[in-house]
Amino acid sequence: MTDAALDRPARLSRVLALVVAAIAVSVLVGWVLQVEVLVTVLPGLTSMKLNTALCLLALAVSTGRLVPGHRWLPVPVVVLTLATLAEHVSGASLGIDELLVDDFTHTAGANLPGRMAITTAIALTALAVALLSQDRGRVRTPQVLSALTFVVGFVTVLGYAYGVSSLYAVVAYSTVAPHTAVVLVLLAVAVLARQPGGYVPWLLEGRDPGAVVGRMLVPIALVGLPLLGSLRLAGERAGWYDGVFGLALMVLGSATVSVALALVAGRRLQAVDVARQAAQVELETLVESLREGRDEAWERAEQTARELGHERARFSRSIGQLDDQFCTLRVDVRGRIWCHFATPDPVGLLSPVVARLTGAPDGPDLDPVSTRTLDVVAAQVRAGRAVNVELQVPGADGLVRWVWLRGTPRREGEDLYLDLVATNVDERRALTDKLEDALDVARRQRDELEQVNRLKDEFVAMAGHELRGPLAVISGNLELLGLTAPSPDQARSLETMRRRVEGMQALVDDLFDLARLRSGRVSVELAEVGIAAAVHDAAAEVEPAARAGEVYLEVADTGPSGLTAYCDPRRLHQMLANLVGNAVKYTPPGGRVRLAVGEAGDRVQIEVLDTGIGVAEADLPHLFEKFYRASSAREGQLPGTGLGLAVTHALAEAQGGSVRAERREGGGMRFVLELPRLDPDVPAAAAAAALGTSVPRP
Repeated sequence: MTDAALDRPARLSRVLALVVAAIAVSVLVGWVLQVEVLVTVLPGLTSMKLNTALCLLALAVSTGRLVPGHRWLPVPVVVLTLATLAEHVSGASLGIDELLVDDFTHTAGANLPGRMAITTAIALTALAVALLSQDRGRVRTPQVLSALTFVVGFVTVLGYAYGVSSLYAVVAYSTVAPHTAVVLVLLAVAVLARQPGGYVPWLLEGRDPGAVVGRMLVPIALVGLPLLGSLRLAGERAGWYDGVFGLALMVLGSATVSVALALVAGRRLQAVDVARQAAQVELETLVESLREGRDEAWERAEQTARELGHERARFSRSIGQLDDQFCTLRVDVRGRIWCHFATPDPVGLLSPVVARLTGAPDGPDLDPVSTRTLDVVAAQVRAGRAVNVELQVPGADGLVRWVWLRGTPRREGEDLYLDLVATNVDERRALTDKLEDALDVARRQRDELEQVNRLKDEFVAMAGHELRGPLAVISGNLELLGLTAPSPDQARSLETMRRRVEGMQALVDDLFDLARLRSGRVSVELAEVGIAAAVHDAAAEVEPAARAGEVYLEVADTGPSGLTAYCDPRRLHQMLANLVGNAVKYTPPGGRVRLAVGEAGDRVQIEVLDTGIGVAEADLPHLFEKFYRASSAREGQLPGTGLGLAVTHALAEAQGGSVRAERREGGGMRFVLELPRLDPDVPAAAAAAALGTSVPRP
C-alpha cells in the first residue's frame, strides 16, 4: 500500500492518539490536584492509576508520532508494566505504585493503593511491544498484540455495560477502570491503523469485495450486537419480560440484522462483479486496440525502412559530390582489414590507401615513407585507435598529392569499424611551406635587428664617451666665466648655457646607464637606506623646477618612522629624481605633485602622483621602453628623450624592485616604485626585462 493510501489511516491514528493523550493528561491533572472526578469518572468507580496514565500518555505520543524520538517511548512503558506484574505475582511492593503521589481514592473493590490492574499491565505491555515491533518493519506481531489489547478493553467495557463484574475485575484488588478500558480500545485501534498492510488500513481504504463487506459487518459486530444485548438486559431488569423471552428477542434481532447485512453485502458484491465484468470488457477492447496499433506500428516501421533506403542512396549521391573521399574499413576477429564501403574516387585520393591497408595485390607503388606510414596506420586500425596522418599518394592521373587521413573507430558486435576520411591538402601544404619560408625571413630580420641594436648601443656608448670630455670642458669654462663678475645679460646667458650643459650631461649619463645595463657592466651597491630622507632629498632637488612651473609639490606621507629599503642610495635618488621630475614636467601650472610612502608586505612602496596631462591607454605598455615618448607629450611638444623612465625601470629591476604606471581617474598619472625591505639574497636582477641582460652585484 502506497503512502498516499495510508493518509486516512494515519490521520485516524493521530486523532485517536490525541484523544488518548488528552484523557491521560486530564487524569494526571486529577492526581496532582486530587480531583476525584477526573480520576474515577463517576463516584464509586475504580480510578485510573497515575502509572497507568503515564504509560497511556507515552504510548499515545509514540503512536501519534507527536514528538521527535517517539519510537523509544514504549521502552519505559515495558519496564514499568513488567515491574507491576512482578509485584502482582510475588505479592511484594517495589515502591513504584505511589512513588509520585499518594492514592487518595478509597473506593470499594479497588486495586491496591496506586497499583494498576493485572489486566491493564498486560494490555499496556502488549501495546508497547507492538509499537516496538512495528518500527522494525514487522507486520504480524504488532497486529496480534494490538488485537489482544483491543479484546481486553472491549470485554472490560462490556462488563461495565452489562454489570458483569467478573469481566472487569479479574482477581481481587485488580479492577480495570472504565475509562482505562475505553482508552485501551482507542489506543489499540490507533496502533492497528499505523500498521501498513494491516487490517484497519485495509478496511478503511480497500476497494476489493472483502473490504467492502468488512466495512459493513465490523460496525454491526462491535456496536450493533452489544447494543442489542444491552437492550435485552435493560428490558429484563425493568420487568418487561423474563429471561427466555429476552433471549428470543435477542435471537430475533440478531437474525434480522444478519439477514439485512447478507442482502446488502450481496448487492454490493453484485455491483463489484458488474464493475469487474465492465473492466474486463474495457481490457479486451484495449488489448484489441493495442494489437491494431502494433500492426500499424509495424507497417510504419517498414515504411521508415524504405525511406531510410532512399535516404541512404541520396546520401551516397551527396557524398559523391564532395571533394573529400570516405570509406568504412572493417576489421574481423582475425585482424584482417576489409573495405566495407567507399565513395567514388576518380582522382585516386583514397584508392591507393585502401589497396595498401587491405593488402590488395594490384595496388599502386608508394614511396618508402608513405609505405611505412600506411603500415603504422594498419596497426592503428587493428588496435582500434584513431587515425590522423598526412602522406603523399600517387593519384589516378599520375600526380602525387598530399592526403590527410583521419578516422575514429567504433565497434558493432565482434567486428571493429573505422570511418576513414581523405582530404587533398596540397594547397595547405604549399601555404605551410610558404609560411616556413616567411618565418625564416622573419628570423633573419630579427637577427639583423638585434645586430643593429647592438651596433646602436655601441654607438651610443661611444657617442656618450666622446661627448663627456667636451661637456666637462664647457662646464669648467662656464664656471670660470661665472667668477669674472659678468654683466646681468652675460650672467643670464651663462645660466642658460649652464642649464643646457646640465641637460646634455644628464642625457649622456642616461645613455651611459642604458649602455652599461645592456652590456651587464653596471653594478649596484645595496645597503639599508632611510626612505624618508631619500624622498625629501629628491623633492628638494626638483623643488626649484616645480616653483618655476607653478606646480605644487608636497611630500604627503613618509611612512612609519625609521622605514628603510635595501637598495643603492645613489640609484634610489636617481630613480626618484626621474619620477618626480617627469611628474613636474608634465603637470601644467596650478597642478599638484604628491609623494607618499607605504608598506606592501616585505616591500617599500613609494608613490608619485600628479594631476598632469597623463597618457593614453595604448601608451601604458610602452612607457618604460627606451626612447619611447607618449602621444600626449609629443602632441604637447614637451621636451624629453624617452630615456628617464627606461633607466628607472632598469635600475629598479637591478635592485630586486619594480616600477609601474597607472592612469588616475580625472587625469594625471600614478607611478609606484617598490623596493625590498630586506636583502633579497639573490643575484642582481636583469638591468631591465626589456634590455635582456644581467647585472652583477658588487
